Amino acid sequence: MSSGRVLVVEDNEAIRESLTEVLRTAGYRADGVTNGEDAVHEFAKGDVVLLVLDVGLDFLGLKLLDALPKKPPVILMSGHPERRRRPGTPPFLSKPFPPVRLLEEVARQLGSPN
Repeated sequence: MSSGRVLVVEDNEAIRESLTEVLRTAGYRADGVTNGEDAVHEFAKGDVVLLVLDVGLDFLGLKLLDALPKKPPVILMSGHPERRRRPGTPPFLSKPFPPVRLLEEVARQLGSPN
């Protein structure tokens, strides 16, 4: 795995902290931000290798991907069934999901943390 960070972009504090902790416990470097604006700022630091993105964010949501100069791998998530994965889109996790599902998708994108 790259030494870069997984960035969880989620406006719900409890979910964001939970997902970040799951990733860290599994051995990934992970941080969380509340909105797309903060995600753009963090991405500019140059070490983000994967986004875990809530597609229902108030600020940017999926438009965040267009705002980034370089497109990292992405895992989308939402609690709204109408936003389910469509062919040709990034992996999609429907909230609520078990932590193991997140870890499976991250491992598909980045490999194991060690």
